Amino acid sequence: MIVEEEKIGVIPHVSVMGAWGVKEYGILLTNQRSILVLLKYAKTTGAALLGGAIGGALASSMAEEKQVDWDNSPPQSLAAEKDSISVPFEGLESFRFKKSLGSYKILMKYNDPRGKKKKLDVVVVPRPEYIKQKKEEGLKAKQALEQYALSVQEAFYKVLPPSVAHQAGRF
Repeated sequence: MIVEEEKIGVIPHVSVMGAWGVKEYGILLTNQRSILVLLKYAKTTGAALLGGAIGGALASSMAEEKQVDWDNSPPQSLAAEKDSISVPFEGLESFRFKKSLGSYKILMKYNDPRGKKKKLDVVVVPRPEYIKQKKEEGLKAKQALEQYALSVQEAFYKVLPPSVAHQAGRF
C-alpha cells in the first residue's frame, strides 16, 4: 500500500553552516520526510576574508531571501528545487536535539534518497523579526530563542517515527 505524502507542519527558519557561509532554510515536515528548502545563502566567509566583519555583514544583508508558498507548493516540488535537502525518516540513522552554549541544534545522520550517507547540523534560530516581536511582548531574546527551539522540537516530535523520537532527547 502506497501512503500519500502529507504536509504536517512548517519550521519557518533554521541555519546550516556551509563551506562558504551560512545557508538559511525553511523546513517542510511531512509524514515521510523533512525537506529543507533554501531561503537565503550569504557567502559571508569569502566576503569576510576580503572585507573583514563589515564585508561579511554586508554580504549577508544583501543576499535576497526567497519566499516560499508553503501551503500551495507540493512536497515533491520543494524537494526537487536546487539546493533543497530531503531527509527521509526511513533513512535516519540518528537524530538528536542538542543545547550547547546558548544555541540549539538538531544533529542528523541519514541516508539520502540515493542511499548516500549524510550528516547535517542544523542551528535552530528564528528570523530577527521573531525575536523583535517577542521582545515587544516582554520576553528577553534568550527566552524568545528558547521558545522557538521548543516549538521546533515539538513539531519534529509530531512527525518522527517512535524509534527515532525516542533517541532524539530534549533541548
